[in-house]
Amino acid sequence: MSYSKMDPVFPSENQEKIAKIISQVLREEYVEVGGAVKRIARKIGANPRTVKNWYEGRRAPSLCNFISMAKTSSKLVKLFLQLSGYTDLADILCAQIKVEKMGGAAVEFEVYRINFDTIKMQNDLDIFQNLNQRQVRFYFQVRQSNKPTALDMTNFWNIGIATAKRDIAGLINSGLICFKGSRRNGYYIVCDFQ
Repeated sequence: MSYSKMDPVFPSENQEKIAKIISQVLREEYVEVGGAVKRIARKIGANPRTVKNWYEGRRAPSLCNFISMAKTSSKLVKLFLQLSGYTDLADILCAQIKVEKMGGAAVEFEVYRINFDTIKMQNDLDIFQNLNQRQVRFYFQVRQSNKPTALDMTNFWNIGIATAKRDIAGLINSGLICFKGSRRNGYYIVCDFQ
């Protein structure tokens, strides 16, 4: 079996669906360009026959080819982020592209780095990997002792209070943060890992 057949970007049960979506994105991206297949093939260094299969939605590209195409297409990067479950990052990318097309300044967003001891917390790494961006920001603020609240989260992310409370409850249930003090004057703190 060739390497390309063993290297799909997405699981085999989704290959047909993904192939159609990638085809649609490529057609949108190269709608005004004549000879789109040859142009894509030249850009990424792939066989034109292979690119034709992607362009017509018969097959999804291998990981190597998908990465090569994504380097030239922000729409494919957005698609990958959405299919991977990172719609919040895809939204940031869309906002950035929209502002750049309008000739505006770059969209500013915060990036958080959470340092932790991987040896002590080896079993808890999957907890951090399953956090959404709102939870990461809230956890980061708790670590910085900013005493954030659910209302702060709703104002920053423009979400409902129920969503904010659900995100915070997820952090509490996973044991990352704890509530200390009375219900009215209490605040969140980082829980110690066992």
